[in-house]
Amino acid sequence: MTDYKPADREWRRISGEEAKTGDALPIPEFIVSYPEERYIDIYYQKPEKKNYNITGVILGYEIRDAPPKNQELFLHSVFSTRSPYRFAFAEEERGRIFYIAIRWLNRQGELGPWSEIQRAVVP
Repeated sequence: MTDYKPADREWRRISGEEAKTGDALPIPEFIVSYPEERYIDIYYQKPEKKNYNITGVILGYEIRDAPPKNQELFLHSVFSTRSPYRFAFAEEERGRIFYIAIRWLNRQGELGPWSEIQRAVVP
């Protein structure tokens, strides 16, 4: 799994402001699924409105004992253009708590607001 590093590219954050597209990006919603042992799938659906120009999502995540205070504190993130995104875990990670939040990224490099942080237990 490749981690997205913020320093790799300069992203412009937007939150409640209007993007270059003329519309603020919405807060994404997603579903956590457990397809089999040691895997977690994240399902999300792009908004139907086409003028958001959404390229994909950034998934911020981490296995930890307590939830991060905010989404900017996740140690890892990955970019995805297709749903579902599958996380694979090592055997020793089973039973640990996995925290995740997502945000939209549009073609202009603008980031939308983060979703709420969800937690899941690694199956």
